Amino acid sequence: MFTTGGSTEIIWQGSKNKDRQYGFRLFIGSTIGLKRNINYTDERINGLATDLSFFLKIRKVYGIFSNGTNLRNNSAKITLGYSF
Repeated sequence: MFTTGGSTEIIWQGSKNKDRQYGFRLFIGSTIGLKRNINYTDERINGLATDLSFFLKIRKVYGIFSNGTNLRNNSAKITLGYSF
């Protein structure tokens, strides 16, 4: 299987609080030959995948919320971290 796609990001920082950064990321892609490589009976499957993420960083602590779809199923993820 081969997956390809494109993404774009918008990142900015707060005007009053320079230690805060924000961002959005959009990904749209497709897996070529997905119907042939999995055992899935729905003929409308086209391998299209999307993901929208929001990023927030305050000083050295960050969080990411992602929501995406693949095979018409939704999934969400929250990530928390610390930058050394």
